[in-house]
Amino acid sequence: MGNMSGSYGSHYTLWQSITQNYQNIENNTTNVTVRMYLSFDGSSYYAYTNYSTSGNMVINGSSYGYSAGSINFSSGVAKDILLAEWTGDIAHNADGTKTLEVSGSWNTDTSRIGSGSCSASSALTPIPRYANFTEHYVQSVGLNSITVKFSADKDINSVQYSLNDGAWTDTAGNTYTISNLEPNTQYSIRTRIRETASGLWTESGYAYGTTKDIAKIASISNFEHGSSTTVTVTNPAEISNLNLTMQINEEQILNRTVVTGDNTINFSDSELDSMYKKYKNTSMLMPVFVLTGSGYTDSKNCIINLKGNQKTIRINVNDNWKRGKIYIKVSGEWKRSVIWKNVNGTWRRCI
Repeated sequence: MGNMSGSYGSHYTLWQSITQNYQNIENNTTNVTVRMYLSFDGSSYYAYTNYSTSGNMVINGSSYGYSAGSINFSSGVAKDILLAEWTGDIAHNADGTKTLEVSGSWNTDTSRIGSGSCSASSALTPIPRYANFTEHYVQSVGLNSITVKFSADKDINSVQYSLNDGAWTDTAGNTYTISNLEPNTQYSIRTRIRETASGLWTESGYAYGTTKDIAKIASISNFEHGSSTTVTVTNPAEISNLNLTMQINEEQILNRTVVTGDNTINFSDSELDSMYKKYKNTSMLMPVFVLTGSGYTDSKNCIINLKGNQKTIRINVNDNWKRGKIYIKVSGEWKRSVIWKNVNGTWRRCI
């Protein structure tokens, strides 16, 4: 707002108004109308001109020229004359704020009014903007699940995630878990959030997580028939109720509950007998050990060698039959042995 420079200039005022019309949240703009007026205070110092006059307005840094027709003021009558009007969209800052600065000038052909300039500013109504992620990461992983945690700098009312660039899936909360995943598999996860006031979505970058592996037989030692063996189990997902079986030719020989780490497997006489019958005329077996936990299985083979360490004889001691191992002296040295029996001309091991 400013007075004019003419001889009657103190009675004339040049001024501007800024009117907000509507806002476009998605485009982050406000539509405004800027008007510039010449006002007379109604005194006896009136003036008029029959010639067109001109000037310019500067709106948000851009200059716009204009021209106005003849003006007439009368003594004793206060009056506002609209000189120029501009309507357009004003872009806000990234955070949704904006202060609009405008200015204007006007020149007449009469020295009574002269020329003048004015300026105005208005803090436009802030436009709600996108929420920003302040953190986004994989918090934990399980055998079949990944948990993601995030935080945002604004209030949000919707959360979705995309797994391996797949479709967006609704979820809730700033910590969510994706289930039904495959073990020992890497996944990429993006999250998007919707800011409450604006309704605008913000997508995160990628967070990566690898699910834990199933329980597995890390190693199993070869052993001699009649001795124990050691089965080493890894269990990254800490699965409970691990079960171990041993099979020979698809026949289950033993069943044990095992734990993470080293497990010593001792065999009962009945289990050894079942194994012994599988040798036929060979001295080696290759059983398969199968580990089961949480619906998953892992297997590994080993070798069993038969070297006479088997109770193949029964002896009556005080009217009680007991089983025992056989030793034979060879060249002055006692060695373990087993019993063979000729059945219809074929020698077979027996118990």
